[in-house]
Amino acid sequence: MGSFSIWHLLSALIPLCIMGVPIYLAVSRARAEKGVMTPGFKGWLFIFAMTLWVSLLRALIMLLMIVLQPTDTQFPLLGQVDLALQLAITASAAWAVLLMVKRSAGFMRAFTVAVGLSILALPVSVVVSVLLMNTVYGVPLTMMQAIGHVSFEIAQWIGGLVSIGAWVWYARTSRRVAMTFTQHR
Repeated sequence: MGSFSIWHLLSALIPLCIMGVPIYLAVSRARAEKGVMTPGFKGWLFIFAMTLWVSLLRALIMLLMIVLQPTDTQFPLLGQVDLALQLAITASAAWAVLLMVKRSAGFMRAFTVAVGLSILALPVSVVVSVLLMNTVYGVPLTMMQAIGHVSFEIAQWIGGLVSIGAWVWYARTSRRVAMTFTQHR
């Protein structure tokens, strides 16, 4: 049995602070309105905006990992497909964040495209991989075998679907979102 140390406390407090500070800021900014809803990044929209920034950062890191990771010389087309999909995801996320920062009326369309690409990337990657392995490389691979190779990614993908579903619902129904993204420039 180990003893409790300051490191145990810090390992619990740091994640709570990472989650708690943005929530505190969002709530305090919304309370400052004193009951009158105004446009801007306050309340849940502040957390939504932070989530989009983190999603863009994650997409950039994934893109960097694909670029820096040595491609499989035996099946180079598989790496190129993953690179193309990640480039599309990163570009759409960057476009959505840019329109969000500008408070553009086109933000919802860009957000919808970014979400759609994020949702379709894994299934498209699996289907294209099976097609390439069977037709181009002559390696027999069934869909179930391909799914077995990405089972960890599928669990993450399902969790992402739940999160995406919640944010899409919020973006579609929020009055603050409708009031904030109105600029036509």
